[in-house]
Amino acid sequence: MQKVWISPKFGFMEKSKSLDFSTVLVFWSLISLVRNNVALAVYLLFSVACFFTVHEHLIESKKQFSFI
Repeated sequence: MQKVWISPKFGFMEKSKSLDFSTVLVFWSLISLVRNNVALAVYLLFSVACFFTVHEHLIESKKQFSFI
């Protein structure tokens, strides 16, 4: 026997054990958002690390080859 609950919008409804499509869609969107943000954060960290590495090597090479 399934439980019946009262919805103010739709009257009496049977409570289903499976997730609604909208709930699944919300969870899927949140997971996609988190995954995209993690990928963006990794990309930005890698870019900053590359920038500082190149900048540091350029400063060292300028010091080594300066004639002043």
